[in-house]
Amino acid sequence: MTYLISLGHPSQFHLFKNIISALLRKNLEVIVLITEKDILKKLVESSDIKYYAILPSSRRKSKLHLAFLLIRRFLKLLFIIFKTKPGILLGSETLLPICGRIFGIPSIVFTEDDSSIIPNFARIAFPYADCILSPTSCNVGKWDYKKIAYNGFQKLAYLHPNNFVANKSGIENFLLKPFYILRFSDLKAYHDKQKNGINYTVAKRLISELSKHGNVYISSERKLEAEFEPYRININLTQMHSLLSFAELYVGDSQSMAVESAILGIPGIRFNDFVGKIGVLDELEKKYHLTTGINSSDHDLLFKKVDEIITDVNSKRLYKERCNRMVGEKIDVLKFMLWFIENWPDSYRVMKNNPDYQYNFK
Repeated sequence: MTYLISLGHPSQFHLFKNIISALLRKNLEVIVLITEKDILKKLVESSDIKYYAILPSSRRKSKLHLAFLLIRRFLKLLFIIFKTKPGILLGSETLLPICGRIFGIPSIVFTEDDSSIIPNFARIAFPYADCILSPTSCNVGKWDYKKIAYNGFQKLAYLHPNNFVANKSGIENFLLKPFYILRFSDLKAYHDKQKNGINYTVAKRLISELSKHGNVYISSERKLEAEFEPYRININLTQMHSLLSFAELYVGDSQSMAVESAILGIPGIRFNDFVGKIGVLDELEKKYHLTTGINSSDHDLLFKKVDEIITDVNSKRLYKERCNRMVGEKIDVLKFMLWFIENWPDSYRVMKNNPDYQYNFK
């Protein structure tokens, strides 16, 4: 069996890196496609994974330009699939399920974004996918009949205690004082249109307030103002989760890092206009109290919550206890995904007939 896996975002690299390694250890062939983004490319290259690069999707361009890029991506995908002849297609590349339908190759879409958040992706990919693999708390809308729901989160595939141990090597100097991590997204993806997050004024005040209590480090997808550059994190990209696991607090407008900080048991605040609209984050917030969502218009609430967390000496202990409870209730997502992929299509039938079979993977 040859597996073709598409990666379009750094979080997808982390989701699949252990899956790819496990498949390769079994001498199975793996073909990796990546979207040409600097961070994603660096992550893949740091892991010595062979890959094909395809053009990035449009970033708030016109509909005509979007259509042109989609056609180019589609032709590139068709060529790669025709050339490599995979047995199954995996990932979250929008056009992959259509290619699968053309070549008669099964496709599994991996997502933890609700269809309402990614409507264009859902309309194009979901109708042609053979299966949608996603957390129980993720709402895929009218395509629910294709969904295999698992009791976990995508990021548990690489941050579950069975699969992740923080490594202090290379980040020792960051750990000498309490520190806080800020994450700034560019919010320019198509589904981010008219959504706001941490602006210059909020960032400046966050740095000022947090600096009174420890060091501030910024991870930024967008270009930073010159005065913020001294705070930029300068570490190997593969060390980011280890560093995050030692932070006193995470504040950002990134959905992905908000989930990661919650799964690591680090107090976290996400500040953007997606609050209350994403099932996975709602579960982490309302059921497990591992993250807090605040709308970008409510500056006062943001700083009130920041002050509440950093002045409570029990915050980290409390979040770790909540995290342990969450992990104890979830499955080992990596083990489950590997079983599901390697045993397709029997695994699909097993899960449809007996969803509790997933609890064999703890």
